[in-house]
Amino acid sequence: MDVAQSFDARAVTALTETRIQAGDAVLHAPTGEEWFILGVRGDRVCVAGWPATIATLADCTLVKKGDGLTDDQRSYRTQRFGDGWS
Repeated sequence: MDVAQSFDARAVTALTETRIQAGDAVLHAPTGEEWFILGVRGDRVCVAGWPATIATLADCTLVKKGDGLTDDQRSYRTQRFGDGWS
């Protein structure tokens, strides 16, 4: 592996580790609250809690990487927010 390939691999890994995904915990800047992410679609996130809501991705900062969603959480997300979330 040459230097360029090594750099590209590290960049992809870093992006994946910092990208907000379903199952992650984030800090929502406008409220100062920590939220559990149920899904991401474009520049929006849907979050669990009360009330469950949709927020702007740019307002969220990753606090802790999660392990994805359970089947029950995916089902709740679909029922509450519809399809199309990753």
